[in-house]
Amino acid sequence: FDRISDGELPLADYMAAFTNPERALDCYYHIEFSQKEFMAKAKTSDGSPATLLSALMFRMLYKMWGDKKLPIQSKIMHNFRNEVGCPNTTCDIVRSVHVCYPDKMADATLDRLCTVTRGAVILQTQPENAIYDGKRMFDRLNNADNCTTLEEKVAYCQQNKGISASVQDSFMVSYTGWTKWGDMIDYIETGDVITDGHLMLEVMSLNDKIGVTFEQVVNDTRYIEGFIRELEAEEIPY
Repeated sequence: FDRISDGELPLADYMAAFTNPERALDCYYHIEFSQKEFMAKAKTSDGSPATLLSALMFRMLYKMWGDKKLPIQSKIMHNFRNEVGCPNTTCDIVRSVHVCYPDKMADATLDRLCTVTRGAVILQTQPENAIYDGKRMFDRLNNADNCTTLEEKVAYCQQNKGISASVQDSFMVSYTGWTKWGDMIDYIETGDVITDGHLMLEVMSLNDKIGVTFEQVVNDTRYIEGFIRELEAEEIPY
């Protein structure tokens, strides 16, 4: 984890959102896939839903950020329950996995991009890495609990970041997997995960569909349009 460096960040987008109220609108786009077709594409590309989406995002952003100074880097959220030996725990052990895409991968096939992405996920979620990162997380929580005042707790948490150890990523993919809705599932056609963030893909599986919430902090369609072009280039139906 200590060797992970920062990735390119769309600072101009954040500045536009902070300084121009007309553009500072959280935008959410819903994209829906057939679960069978999307999983088949992920499998033939040596990937998973999260790694496939990450590879497509890299392709899109590389074409848009021609003047970037840093590599494009993905943050993929992963639940470490199995890796730390607690598969049934209800404790939040979701951590971030970082995938750096060097410029030399700009012309790589989708299969190659998915393989590299999956390899980075496997490496960072090895039990020894997961347990090490999980221990750091619980140490931070215990230290925060030991603070006696709210001011001390806030100061400690501000100085000791939790999920990503202050690593700067270009975009994020979070796939919760299949969600359990019990008897309500017969009345639910689709769903979205609404959070605050820029270039975030929140993904959930519902019945025979996979839904992606494509999130931005600026009212600008170039990112979603670029992502759709990548889907169509790979003939991924949506």
